Amino acid sequence: MKTVKLIANFGFSEYKNFGLFLIRVCIGIVFILHGYPKMFGGTMEWAALGATGMSSIGVGFFLPFWGFMAAFAEFVGGICLVIGIFSRPAALLIFVTMVFAALFHIASGKGSPASAIQLGVIVSALFMSGPGKYSIDHLFFSKLS
Repeated sequence: MKTVKLIANFGFSEYKNFGLFLIRVCIGIVFILHGYPKMFGGTMEWAALGATGMSSIGVGFFLPFWGFMAAFAEFVGGICLVIGIFSRPAALLIFVTMVFAALFHIASGKGSPASAIQLGVIVSALFMSGPGKYSIDHLFFSKLS
């Protein structure tokens, strides 16, 4: 019996790790650029960011903390993705941040939640697939899994 191969299966499996590397680095750069002004904006920026994100679920306490956590997730998580260290925890933190960003856009009607949802799907895929072979995670932690 003859097997039928799809075009997608012709010789591209060896590029899987390079594809993960490319996605991880590009998305990491996006989050570094988004997170930088938030991270270094100070307490007032964190409070405003916390109020923006947490208001969508009715939380009104520790707003500077929540804002800092969102900025930290984007900026430091982006750095982790680019370097390829602690990629799964970074992707998880970024995913949670994107969930709150999408909820804010949906609840407030300001802007579109599309970007937050798209970025959330990408980092959730990175969380599930892992960082790939071209990462510090693979170098140090591949023996553990």
